[in-house]
Amino acid sequence: MLAMQRPRVPARPLLSARETDSQRAWAAAVRVRKAAQERIVWAFRNYIEGSGPGPTDAEMLLFARLALAEQRLRRSHAQAKAQRYCGTAQAFGEPASVLRRGERQ
Repeated sequence: MLAMQRPRVPARPLLSARETDSQRAWAAAVRVRKAAQERIVWAFRNYIEGSGPGPTDAEMLLFARLALAEQRLRRSHAQAKAQRYCGTAQAFGEPASVLRRGERQ
């Protein structure tokens, strides 16, 4: 009997440590931003239904800061990917420094 061989799929290139870190940081930022967004939506719903106050200014400000940090981390991740594929990417800071940069604003 002849054994059928499956065609080999080329191995994916391994991610650099910087790219892996930036991907994880970006994914974490997305989760945190979505959780804050969900709390704000629920607060608005409660306010509209008359069963509670709306979202506070602090919650809205926190959401805006989280969204900005998420954008910075997305850009940092895109730069890390571009550096792997093209080798000509601008150097952004590490993901943790990108988050800290947003806290100073």
